[in-house]
Amino acid sequence: MRREPVIATSKNTPCAKCGKKLSRQFVCNLGNAFHLECLTCADCGEIIASKFWPLEDGGSSMPIALCETDYFRRHDMLCFKCGKALRDNYISALDRKYHVEHFGCSDCDRAFGAYDNYYEHDGAAYCLYHYAVQWAQVCDGCETLILKKFVENFRDGANQYWHPECYMIHKYWNVRIAGKSLSSCQIDFTKRPFPNPIGPDFNYAGMQELMARVEESGVRIWGACSAFEGLCATDISSMLLHTSDGDYSEMMLITSRFIAKVDTIFWAIDAISRLVTPQVDWKGPSTLQESKLLCKKVVNLFHICVKSAKIGVTRLEVTQELPSVVTDLAHYMKLLVRIGLQTSLKLEDNHVSKALTVFLKALTTAKDSKLCVPSIPLLELLSKSADSCDACHKPVEDDCYRLDKKIWHKGCYKCTHCEVVYNGRVGVLGKLTCYSCRVLSNVVPVSGLEQHSHLLHVALARFRAAVYPDKPLSKCARSLP
Repeated sequence: MRREPVIATSKNTPCAKCGKKLSRQFVCNLGNAFHLECLTCADCGEIIASKFWPLEDGGSSMPIALCETDYFRRHDMLCFKCGKALRDNYISALDRKYHVEHFGCSDCDRAFGAYDNYYEHDGAAYCLYHYAVQWAQVCDGCETLILKKFVENFRDGANQYWHPECYMIHKYWNVRIAGKSLSSCQIDFTKRPFPNPIGPDFNYAGMQELMARVEESGVRIWGACSAFEGLCATDISSMLLHTSDGDYSEMMLITSRFIAKVDTIFWAIDAISRLVTPQVDWKGPSTLQESKLLCKKVVNLFHICVKSAKIGVTRLEVTQELPSVVTDLAHYMKLLVRIGLQTSLKLEDNHVSKALTVFLKALTTAKDSKLCVPSIPLLELLSKSADSCDACHKPVEDDCYRLDKKIWHKGCYKCTHCEVVYNGRVGVLGKLTCYSCRVLSNVVPVSGLEQHSHLLHVALARFRAAVYPDKPLSKCARSLP
């Protein structure tokens, strides 16, 4: 507590410090009298006749007198920046204390409020901008700056730094989401030092906006892709369980749900492929091999179930074949997610700004897909022509043409007007126009992924008929068990 000295004018008392008789004015404090110039701070020696702060000293029976600065210093209440006493509100940061107006960026005049974010490096505080351009690590995934939590990974003899979402995306799908169009920033953060000035839009507010975009992109990608794979994994696990138990009715129901998710990923990849225009220097994804192998594994699963149901294969024998099949199903679904994600990111880099949004939005709809819904009635899926070319009667497993119930290989379809093998182009509303006679046909082109989806529906319908041969086809066509 600060005390005001009492000034007196008596001459009969010696000075408590120098012992000389007091003359003129003197001060009476702490039970003693002092010359005005003899009442000094016990730490720094500054004259404190006008005011002082008493402090109990363990080595003396009487309190000692201190100036304001030393009194607050002994109580660890000095501002680190200006060195003056903290008499009102203050901020504690970096194991130091500051006046509210004195805690700010070490490189600029920006002051931090009590609840503002700041960044620390080597004991100094920095604002978002100056920390980012000088000290922030660069994410190995998206190649932008890391300003929040990060994952550190030692690989190839060096430390790698990742945003958590970027690390998980790379770990599960081996995809790096780096892209200038994704962050809308043309700065190469992997090269230091940055040009000075960096740019008119690259300031404190611009840095905040950039980091928000990068973080939002990573969260969206990880959230949508991981949720979709989680749904697929749940279905695959249930398919394994019900197949092992011989519960084929429930197994078919779960398989229908799984095929609905296969339809979703096929549609999503086709949707972003259709965004490729002649102006985009890229041919699009190649997914036919993965989708064909995925369909093959689903058919293998159906064969295992049919064999078990018809000839009484023991549960042990069935269980030994299943792990490989269901593991491959999960593997090919992961590959398709990876291909779709890589494709959408490449299109984003080629200024097709809707590609990533279209892909992720499609994946998020998978949770609402309860059962697969074939484009033609199940009864027609059971016919021999459901998966065969109407011209050569061989199976159709890739891109083709379709009209109502009929399908053709691309090299088998003839124009209905001039009967010339079609060599034209896709015309109005996705229909075909013959180059020879310029006639518009109602036949529509079908992508390889669409055809593979159709083949899965055919296989599911035939599986149902094989396991329950005594059930009328009309009932089989209306619903699954």
